[in-house]
Amino acid sequence: MLMVAMSTKSITLKEIAMNKERYMSIEELQGEGYLQEVNRLFFHRLGLALEVVVDVESGEARLGGVWDRRDDPEGILFTDFDEEKVNRIEERMEEGAVARSRLAACDEDGIQITEHEL
Repeated sequence: MLMVAMSTKSITLKEIAMNKERYMSIEELQGEGYLQEVNRLFFHRLGLALEVVVDVESGEARLGGVWDRRDDPEGILFTDFDEEKVNRIEERMEEGAVARSRLAACDEDGIQITEHEL
């Protein structure tokens, strides 16, 4: 289990290269449905959207930023979304919930509980 502090720190590119942590590519984040679902289930409800930008010349994908429509009370809606991706991510969340729910720090859905909720 990886424990992560909720703080930001600046690191150099050399430190990033030396990091032993595994990373998912932006293409996989988008292609497997994680981006769609984090937007649909979290960001859009708050009037925000995590954006991926693809360079048309190189084909390289990167995180572009976070759209901000918080002044719109209805938030953001997809005009269409991929049901297959919805199902894939739901299955993965259910699988993860089983293991995480055994931890004292998580509820039965595998969501980490705050001190206030204990």
